[in-house]
Amino acid sequence: MVPDCPALFPVYTSWQPADGGRRPIAQCSLERVRPGGCDLTLPRYTAHSNGLMKLVRDPQRTVIYAGGVQDLFIIKPDSNGNEVKPMGLSMFEDECKQESNSDCRYNISLLREGEDGFPLYICGTMPGKLKCCSLSSNSSLVNCWKRSSDVTRLNINEPSVQIGGALYFTVSAKSDGGVNTATTGLYRFGEDMDIWPQGGQKEQRYVKVVASRGREEPLQDKVYTFYTEKNLDGKAPAWIPRVSQFCVADKGGTKAHLQFRWTSMLTGTLACGERDQGRYFTELIDVAVIEAKHWSETKIYALFRNDWGMSGVCVYTMADIDVAFRTSSFKRPEENDTPSRLGECVKDSQQLSAQDLMLMAKQPELEEWIKGENASHPLLVSHRRYTHIQVDRVGDNAQHTVLLLALESGGIHKILAGNGQAFIIAEFDTFPHGTRIQSMVLGSSEKRLYVSSHTEVHQINLSSCSLYGHDCEGCVQARDPYCGWDGHQCTEATRHTRQDVVNGSATVCQNEPKGEHLSGERVWHVDPSSQVFLVCPAISRHARYTWIHHDAEKACVPAGQQCVRLIDSMSEENEGAYKCRVTENGASRVLAQYHLKLNSGVSQGKSALLTLACAMLLLSVIY
Repeated sequence: MVPDCPALFPVYTSWQPADGGRRPIAQCSLERVRPGGCDLTLPRYTAHSNGLMKLVRDPQRTVIYAGGVQDLFIIKPDSNGNEVKPMGLSMFEDECKQESNSDCRYNISLLREGEDGFPLYICGTMPGKLKCCSLSSNSSLVNCWKRSSDVTRLNINEPSVQIGGALYFTVSAKSDGGVNTATTGLYRFGEDMDIWPQGGQKEQRYVKVVASRGREEPLQDKVYTFYTEKNLDGKAPAWIPRVSQFCVADKGGTKAHLQFRWTSMLTGTLACGERDQGRYFTELIDVAVIEAKHWSETKIYALFRNDWGMSGVCVYTMADIDVAFRTSSFKRPEENDTPSRLGECVKDSQQLSAQDLMLMAKQPELEEWIKGENASHPLLVSHRRYTHIQVDRVGDNAQHTVLLLALESGGIHKILAGNGQAFIIAEFDTFPHGTRIQSMVLGSSEKRLYVSSHTEVHQINLSSCSLYGHDCEGCVQARDPYCGWDGHQCTEATRHTRQDVVNGSATVCQNEPKGEHLSGERVWHVDPSSQVFLVCPAISRHARYTWIHHDAEKACVPAGQQCVRLIDSMSEENEGAYKCRVTENGASRVLAQYHLKLNSGVSQGKSALLTLACAMLLLSVIY
C-alpha cells in the first residue's frame, strides 16, 4: 500500500532548528506520478555522434543545437518529423585553401548560446589554429576571430561567457592527470589583451561562469566562476564548493607582478546546510541561473552533494555574493597585509601598487562562508543522486519554483519547491536505466525540457497535463503549476483554469459535477470458480487505493500503473458491487466500479480479467 504523501518526512530526521523555529526541509519519498509507456511518448531525435551531445538552445527560435567534439546537429522540434540535420560547417575552409591542405577536419572546442541576437557561438580547433565565430540564423559563420596559440585550452565541456568582444572560459583539472593543475582557472581571450589565471596546484572542476552586467557603475561589472575544489585536508570533507569573483575591467598587473594575470580574483566558499552541526553539502555539481531585471536579484540555484551521496539545492542571489565580497573580512596569510581595495574594481589595474599586487597574488579568500536564502535549510534535500539542474519560474507572477533534476540513473524529476517542502510531481524515464544524461536545456517559453545522452536527444513537454487523469480532483492534486482544470479536462494552466498548487486541495473542485466521467454500473457475469482480476488505474503514488465490497475495505495491490484485487475462485459471497476508491490529501473519490454476478450452470474453470488497456475502455471506469 502506498501511503498518502501528506505523511512527509525530513530526509535528515535529526535536523532540528536550534531556536525551535522553521522546520527542516521535507520531501516525499516517492514521485507522485511516474508515467509508463502508454501514458507518455517522448519525442526523440537520434544523432550519430562521437560520444558527446551538448545542447544549446536558440534564444530567439524553437531550435536546438546538439554538438560533440566532431559533430554539430540542428533540431527543429516544431517541424514535421523528428529530424536531426548535421550542420557541416566549414570553419577552416579559407585557411585550408591558402595552405593547400586537403584535410580540413577540426574539433569543436566551445559551444554556447550566442550574443546580440545570434543563436550560437562556436569555436573550432585544428593543429596550431583556433577560430571562433557567431552563427547566424541562416547558418552562416560571422564575426570570426582566430589565433595560433593556446588552441588546446578550450574544451567543449567547460563553461564560458561572452562579454563584449571578449570570451571568458574555464579550464578544469582532475587528479587523473587529464589537465595540469597549474593551468586551471578562468581565462579571457580579448580583442586587445588576454588574461590568464594565476595557477595553483589544486584539483578544480568548474560548473558555471556568470556575468553580472547592468550595474549602475559599469566599472564594477564582474564575472563569477562556480566550481568545486579538492580539499587537501584529509580529515575534512573531500570537496569545497567555491565561487570566485573577477573584474571585467581587469587588465592584469605589471611586468614585476601578475602581468597578464588576474589582479582582482577573490574567492569564497558557498554555505549550504548546517555547517555547525556537520550536516552540510560540500561538492558543487551544477548551477542554474534565473536572471532578473536588476542584476542583484538574479538567483543562483546550486546543486550540491555531500560525502554520503545525498543531494541538496541551495539558492543565492547575486546580491548575497556581491555583498559578501565587498564587506566581509578576508583570511590574511600575514598580519601586515593591508587589503585596501579588495572587492572593488579599478579603471587601470596596471597602476596598482606593488603591495596590492603582491597581496592579490596570494589569492585572498573570504573568512566567512557565503550564505544564501535560508542557507541552513536547503531548498531541497534528497537521498537521490542528481547530476544536472534546470529551474523554471511558473505562474502569472512567476510565483512557483519548479526544479528539473537529472537522476544519475537517467531519469528526470519534476519538483515543486517552496513552503519548506519539496514535492516530487513526476519522474520521467527518459532513457534506459543507467544511461547517463549528458546535457539538459530548458525552453521556458515553450514549456519544454530537452535532455541528451551520447546518441539521442529527448523532449519533455512540461505541460503534458493528461498524465494526471480526466477528473478535476486528480488534476488539482497533482500540484503541477503548468496544469489546471478547465471544466472538461486537465490542460495547460491559464487564468481561467482551477489550481491549488500550494496545497493540492480538491476543494476547488466542489462545484464540479461528480462522476461525469464514470459510466453507470455494469453487470459482469462470471462463471463459478473462475479467477477474477479487478483492475483500477493508479496514477498517483501518493494516494491510497482501496476496494469497497459489502461495506468492507480491502487493499488494492499495486501493479505498475494500476492496482488490482484478485478473486481466486468466484462464488456467491463474491457477488455484488465493487468500487475502487482513491484517497489523497483528505479527498476521496471512486475511480472504477464493477458488479459481479455468477453465471448459472457448470463451472468452466475460466479466468476472467476485467481490466483497462492503454487505449481501450473495457470497463465502466473513470479513465
